[in-house]
Amino acid sequence: MPYIVQELIKDNPTLMTASLQEPIQSALAKMIEHDFSQLPVVDDDNRPVGMITSESILRALNNFGVGLDKLRVEHARVKPDEFRHDADLFELLNRLQDTYAVLIVDGERRLIGIVTNYDTAEYFRRRAEDMMLVEDIETMLKDYIQAAYATDDGGIDEARLDRAVQKITDSGQAHRKKFEKALSHYLALESGGGKVKLNDASLQEVFERHFDDKRPAQKFSELTLYEYIELLLDESSWTRYRPIFNLDRSAIRTLLDKVRDTRNILAHFRREITLAQHDHLRFAADWLAHYQDAIMDLFTPRATSPAMAVREPQATYQAGSSQAASELPVIAPLEDEVDPRESRYAPLAIWLQNQPPNESQVTLTFADIERIIENKLPGSAYEHRSWWANDSFSHVQSQQWLEVDWRVALVNMSNHTVHFARIQERQKAYIDFFSELVSELKQQPGFDQLQVRPDGVNWYWIRSIRVKKKRIGTFTYSFGRGNIFRVELYIDSDDGELNKTLFDALNGRKAEIEEAVGYTLLWQRLNHRRASRIAIIFEEYSITDDLKRLAQLRQQAVPAMVKFIEVMRPHIESEAKNILP
Repeated sequence: MPYIVQELIKDNPTLMTASLQEPIQSALAKMIEHDFSQLPVVDDDNRPVGMITSESILRALNNFGVGLDKLRVEHARVKPDEFRHDADLFELLNRLQDTYAVLIVDGERRLIGIVTNYDTAEYFRRRAEDMMLVEDIETMLKDYIQAAYATDDGGIDEARLDRAVQKITDSGQAHRKKFEKALSHYLALESGGGKVKLNDASLQEVFERHFDDKRPAQKFSELTLYEYIELLLDESSWTRYRPIFNLDRSAIRTLLDKVRDTRNILAHFRREITLAQHDHLRFAADWLAHYQDAIMDLFTPRATSPAMAVREPQATYQAGSSQAASELPVIAPLEDEVDPRESRYAPLAIWLQNQPPNESQVTLTFADIERIIENKLPGSAYEHRSWWANDSFSHVQSQQWLEVDWRVALVNMSNHTVHFARIQERQKAYIDFFSELVSELKQQPGFDQLQVRPDGVNWYWIRSIRVKKKRIGTFTYSFGRGNIFRVELYIDSDDGELNKTLFDALNGRKAEIEEAVGYTLLWQRLNHRRASRIAIIFEEYSITDDLKRLAQLRQQAVPAMVKFIEVMRPHIESEAKNILP
């Protein structure tokens, strides 16, 4: 069994107990003095015969109707659960769901400890803290490695980084050398000990055919802690870090290898780590953090955008549209309002997604983020670099910014600032997707004038709609949070009251419009926004889907937009003419 109860009690102080005939006042005084809510009751051989608790004392007083001075411990005792010191810890945890404390005994049923709900919570809190320290160290190593591959626009030179990863993860060449030595040895033996010259081309052909497994190259994000250490300390890159750390490479390897050993103990539930190992994790995390500014100053270009105040995105010209620059600018479609059931970090995702297409980097202070989410960040955000890791699986906060195609590029824990950058791979994916989508839409009658120049953002303007020379909305494609794709009418003139009046009028024709369109539409009045939205929704689609699935999405999105504009245009023009002066 990976965990035993002994792990919980090995650091417990000397046990305090009570005897059956002891006055309840005496036992209660011990509980008050040491802030205990319970006390084991034992016999002369230190074997448990019960337990008293604050609750059991109150019940005894109530039921006997006498004062404390009349009661002894035996009158208020309850029967406790007992576990052996070598029992399965998780069995004990299951029992603590129904009680507040259990007694721990040895093989002769003598009392050796007591475990409460607080003890188990504290035990796993310490383990969680240790794992967060390991994550802090690993995250900082990744930051420092990626800093050496930073581009001027705040991105990462992925090709160069991939080559470095391939170098330290490619075991093929090491195996080839072993194969060459083994083959040379065999042929030398067969030839009577003479030296044999091998044909390099033939050797490589045989090796690749029979031994090379041709595994796909590993991604940087999927490396092990050992491999991150190897990348940092690799001969080809170490010369760049050496002046900063000002320490022999072997000393840093010793420091980090000990972290790896401790991480393995924690990850594989082998045993509880020692206080010295915990102190080593803390030291390593603090030591690495000291060099953050120096490494980022050396490798990373300064953010071009200062910390921004929370604002409503301004109108921006969409380069991918067929609209002349002299016309009114296209309004970027705002995301939905936050549902109360969503993550508290959803407003940050929306804020990031609403940045103008030409804004590829932005720096926010922790205080800025707290204003955006209208909530305090947890203490771990201020204490642990790993809280800001770009983890799409276990971190609810990073899931939010990754979903809207931003990543944390840099965190300064001392200055409490975060540098976000658009994910360049996603930008290219948006460009490719919308280029193909608009090319397909251009084949439809009336859409042949569309230009195919997407900007690498999650939405694409198709057409504006004007009534009495006033633009009152746009037809747009957009990927939304929660893996949805929208074919939408975004109602946004410069008059918020007009937008809501027009939306309400169209909503009055909801049944007629939906029947004509052939879809159940999403109607979003967006009461706290200036604009409103009516949209066809395609669920479970993301820009990260494979090419086949994205092609299926385009096959649906083209006829949907054609039909949507065909149905919505006369309705919105009719209602707008009645509203506009």
